[in-house]
Amino acid sequence: MIEVTTLISAITYAPESISDEFPMVGRKSPADWLVKLSDGTPACDDVNAGGSPTPLTDGEAITFVRKTHYGAALLTINLDGSLAVDRAMPPEAERCRWKSESSVGTSVEQVARGIINTLGGTRRAAGVYDIVYYSNEYEDFEYDPKAGALVPAQG
Repeated sequence: MIEVTTLISAITYAPESISDEFPMVGRKSPADWLVKLSDGTPACDDVNAGGSPTPLTDGEAITFVRKTHYGAALLTINLDGSLAVDRAMPPEAERCRWKSESSVGTSVEQVARGIINTLGGTRRAAGVYDIVYYSNEYEDFEYDPKAGALVPAQG
């Protein structure tokens, strides 16, 4: 029997608009996403795929994902379709994932099905995969021009 050990390896924040990127993006706090554009306008550094930061206005709310990381495991998919992990999913973790967006789930079995579907069947998917365990919480922050900061949204 595999012992379930809860280990919070990190807590990170990312704007909701890019929170599903892989590898998982994240910074220590919402404040770490605040940047200034060349004209001095405050912006959220939510750049992905060659975009540019999102300018912020007074009181504008941005939803951040607070991601609690519970570590990684090795998932083995055998030729007969059976599964094994070297570390079970901690009870506090709500999700796990492999690098493919189609391989995200609320259980190791869902992730394995995603891997098998992505790779074209059990025979092609047989192997060992790094997966990660995590939970998401959504929190709204707003830009406060007096403080020059992102603060928890009121309301």
